Amino acid sequence: MTKKMMAVKKTPNSKKGRSSNQRKIKIYRLYGINIAIEMLRPEAKWEWASNIGFTRWDDPRPQPTKKEIEELMKKIKLFEDSIDNTIWTEEQILKYAGKFEVK
Repeated sequence: MTKKMMAVKKTPNSKKGRSSNQRKIKIYRLYGINIAIEMLRPEAKWEWASNIGFTRWDDPRPQPTKKEIEELMKKIKLFEDSIDNTIWTEEQILKYAGKFEVK
């Protein structure tokens, strides 16, 4: 998975037994429009502009609605938020969340 497909957020320092790096950063690996559309319409060919929506849809199936995509993305985020025992190496944190300062 590429860096573009990752979402990252800082999380509070609440878990004991972890380094401060692992407590401050949550890396979302599944959360994103691309994953949601792939789950709703597997292997469809499409392009998306954030302010517009679909700019190209090359598939015989109907486009998923923006509401369908948003609802699925909420479910994906809830699922990923429920996993709180992921342990990242320092190299992985820098690779996927490098634009954030790791303290």
